[in-house]
Amino acid sequence: MWDRRRFVIRSSGSLVALSAGGICWQALAQNPRLDDDIAPSRMTPATTQAIDWGLRYLQTNQLADGSFGTGNQAGNVAITSLCGLAFMASGSQPGRGPYGQNVTRALEYVLSKKDVATNMTHPRGFLHEPSAFFHGEMYDHGFATLFLAEAHGMASQTALRQRLRTTLEQAVQLIVQAQNHEGGWRYKPVPNDADISVTICQMMALRSARNAGIAVEKSVADRCIQYVKDCQDIHTSGGFHYQKNDGRPVGFARTAAGVVARKK
Repeated sequence: MWDRRRFVIRSSGSLVALSAGGICWQALAQNPRLDDDIAPSRMTPATTQAIDWGLRYLQTNQLADGSFGTGNQAGNVAITSLCGLAFMASGSQPGRGPYGQNVTRALEYVLSKKDVATNMTHPRGFLHEPSAFFHGEMYDHGFATLFLAEAHGMASQTALRQRLRTTLEQAVQLIVQAQNHEGGWRYKPVPNDADISVTICQMMALRSARNAGIAVEKSVADRCIQYVKDCQDIHTSGGFHYQKNDGRPVGFARTAAGVVARKK
């Protein structure tokens, strides 16, 4: 069995390539050697030191309101959520561990952004800060949902855990409602267009939410996995396109993400 800390560690690593880390846990769990043999051999003293320096850098640069980001992205919900996941991947939990307070402050910030942008194009439960410029609002929502889902089982304070649960349920419902007819998602929380990177971001969030006990219909998962399959160039390179039936070249990061997403 994979415990939650290992889940977060693998998730955080997969985010570098926008990969659907949560979708591949079953495949990873079937081969414990991936964690027991390979990962320790890569954790050299230099690697450990680099991680420690990175976490201290994040701790030093957390903003007064608990968020992260610089310039016109200060307070960005996606960036804040990814930083919170990095702290949790190191072993800290909300209110516990060397970075426990940093996690809690990041959580409080993300929770405070629910429905800030609510209007006709931003349904209830949307997690986004419109003043923090970022191309693709559903990245905000997807990474925030992933962060909340991972923190849900770690929160020891009853009031915080209840807020996490309520917000997480609404956030998942928004993702489900925004899935388009092809099975994917794109920049806005509406079921119109789709691309592989935003889609995989939502896949990660949904799998993590399901692990946290939030019901997600199997049909939703089947449709998004099919969308990822439909983006693959199966005839020549084997790589993944940005969109279904996209004539543009395949991309490295999208291919890495697509491969992991296929390992459901």
